[in-house]
Amino acid sequence: MNMMKKAMIWGISLAFVVTGVRAQSLDDAKKAIDAEQFAQAKGMLETLVKNKPKDGENYFYLGLVYIHNEHLDSALAVFDQGIAADPKGNLNTVGKGIVDLYKEDAAAAATKFAEATGKLKRKDYLELYHIGRAYIDAPNPDYQKAVEYLDQAKAKNLKDPLIPLALGDAYFGLKNNSMAYKNYRDASVLDNTLTRARVQMQVITRGSHAWQEAIDGLKQIAADVPDYAPTYRELAETYHAWANTATTIEDYNARNKEAVEFYKQYMDKTDYTVDSRIRYADFLVYVKDYTELQVQAAELAQLEDVNPKILRYLGYSA
Repeated sequence: MNMMKKAMIWGISLAFVVTGVRAQSLDDAKKAIDAEQFAQAKGMLETLVKNKPKDGENYFYLGLVYIHNEHLDSALAVFDQGIAADPKGNLNTVGKGIVDLYKEDAAAAATKFAEATGKLKRKDYLELYHIGRAYIDAPNPDYQKAVEYLDQAKAKNLKDPLIPLALGDAYFGLKNNSMAYKNYRDASVLDNTLTRARVQMQVITRGSHAWQEAIDGLKQIAADVPDYAPTYRELAETYHAWANTATTIEDYNARNKEAVEFYKQYMDKTDYTVDSRIRYADFLVYVKDYTELQVQAAELAQLEDVNPKILRYLGYSA
């Protein structure tokens, strides 16, 4: 079981990790997103929008960060600003369609996607890629539609490894593991530093209930690329899924303890923002670690405008 929404991968090279704000380029912001350092990415993108107010792509990625953090109204406002700043660009229209998908208005999303793709030039493919990616990551995924858009993107660009990476995710969602694995492998061939493709191949292994093999594979990736945070999240999810198959309470508790430890490592390598801490609290509910949940919920409850679910979590941990 996948306990959390996977981090969205928005046309970002996955080979790098940002450990500090050393530059204010779009590439650096993309690397921060890849590392799931969303607060840092948001700060970079806000600076880019201020310094390059006519560059619509900066608004688009800032909007995607807001979507990740479930701030849909803020995302929509940023996409509107991007369209006003760069009316000839199409990405921010795609962004507005993605917001519609997250609001579960598929018809409105399709209209905006059609508007954006109707203006594409012969070599334009990123819009198609992002639409396909959105259909994978939306609350109600449409994996087949994702494949259709991603195939169109691939027909225009055979060399972007993120396209087969996304196709792998779409086929994984369709429970076609052989096609998923093939596409992850193709992505790795195009870019052998693409850590996410390696991680996803281990997720497929986990799906076959080869728990120890998946854990060993993920630990090897963590050893090879120790700062790549999503690996630790997948280790946490793998241990939790394995715990759910335990036949003794001792094994159940031991595996969930490992799950929490790896999730803490994931948190250490990302941002200790309110949003990420809420996701950590969600995970603690899944693994039934009510002691740690009480600590986290009590701290979060002291903040202004606390998310109502945290108050419910205080009840769970009481």
